[in-house]
Amino acid sequence: AATEMAAFGYTLGTKTLFKNIKVLNPGQMIIANSEKLVANGYWDLANAPSKRLNESDPGTYVKELFRTAVKDRVQGQRRVLAHLSGGLDSRLVVSELCELGIEVHTLNYSPQNTKDLIFGKMAAEALGSIHYELPKDEGGWYERQIAVVQAWWADHDKTIWPEYPRLIWSGDGGSCGLGHIYLDWQILQIARQRNSEAAAKEIQKKLKHNVSPKMFRRSSKEMSEIPLWDIIKDLDSRTHIEPGRNCHLFLMSHNQRKMLFEFYEKIYATRIDFILPFFDGRFASAIAHSPIDIFMYHKLYNEII
Repeated sequence: AATEMAAFGYTLGTKTLFKNIKVLNPGQMIIANSEKLVANGYWDLANAPSKRLNESDPGTYVKELFRTAVKDRVQGQRRVLAHLSGGLDSRLVVSELCELGIEVHTLNYSPQNTKDLIFGKMAAEALGSIHYELPKDEGGWYERQIAVVQAWWADHDKTIWPEYPRLIWSGDGGSCGLGHIYLDWQILQIARQRNSEAAAKEIQKKLKHNVSPKMFRRSSKEMSEIPLWDIIKDLDSRTHIEPGRNCHLFLMSHNQRKMLFEFYEKIYATRIDFILPFFDGRFASAIAHSPIDIFMYHKLYNEII
């Protein structure tokens, strides 16, 4: 687990850095009775029943699926808070909310003089949201997100707060789920040769998911290969999936699953939650069951934004 953390920035599967403590796999729940705890799966992105995208007009189909994901999460809200960095993900979320006639207060916590700060303001002006900035140069992603929400609360009278001020709309999951970031044609081409080891090595090279053998004593240098073995093991667990799409599912099952880990680990303290339409099961499943090529390099994404 420690080697995985050094390579990926997170642990794969159920492992943690603590002895005898595990986390659930994606789509699992704990069933407890007087005798034991059992982890049962209730949903699997790779095998979830889903329709493929409409091949004649995939952009329209994706747009409709995403609009449905947003509408189903509005649930009567008339005024909302939403992150807006100016990137594709948050921009698409805010765009859909504004089109529904909702009063959107957008938040930007990007560092001073960055493109994210400038583009966020430009996007807010174009979309018609009420924009709020708290440029932050210090602190990590998590701290800055919480800080901008708390600052907005402090600077605004409660009479104009949203009905649910602790629910924040966010574009997390868009770049990987829809944009297929981190993948390239080289990875797909190698994966389609049905060589999971070669594909794993290319993924490791592209994402720099490796650790130096110099970190280990001579007797334990083989531990530096653990990240590669783990990627191969994961790819080999879904041999029924088209090899290119299988590489995307590796990222969805691990990278995307763990990206918000810190946020939800501390939700008991902040009592702030995200609304995440990009993680809608119907939306994610439709993409996962469609040919990957049309998504590469944000191609389809740029057509619908």
